[in-house]
Amino acid sequence: MKLTSPDGSSLSLTIWGYQFPALEGEEYDSNWLLVRVDVKTPTASWSSTDPCLLTYEVAQLADWLEQLGTGRPPERTIGFIEPNLEFSVTEDKSAKEVLRTRLSLECRPPSVPRGGHAQIDFPLAEIDLKSAAADLLAQLRRYPPRASK
Repeated sequence: MKLTSPDGSSLSLTIWGYQFPALEGEEYDSNWLLVRVDVKTPTASWSSTDPCLLTYEVAQLADWLEQLGTGRPPERTIGFIEPNLEFSVTEDKSAKEVLRTRLSLECRPPSVPRGGHAQIDFPLAEIDLKSAAADLLAQLRRYPPRASK
């Protein structure tokens, strides 16, 4: 999944695989995914890879993005068990709706102190949420849920 803003900021989310490839029957441990996040802003760029999403959390994120893209707004915010990533719909300083991405813990830039976070706003009117959702689901097909939650 890749989101790009007119100011050149971008966020890419790529599933690299299961955290524990050989473990198939454990409710949580079988479903943790290694996720690579590549971020670029006008002032910084960084990457991180961390087991920060479960298989079904990726599916929930894809569904949330798709609903947002069809104009049926879901909850305003989606977060996950590991609070590395959070997505929300809010307004920027000019009162335009944006998709705000908050990056914390292992997903924050190295320059941000421990306990801090970075955030990037993507104007809702200028991003393709349906394509982002479809890309996440395509990636997830390679790493389906392996144990019920």
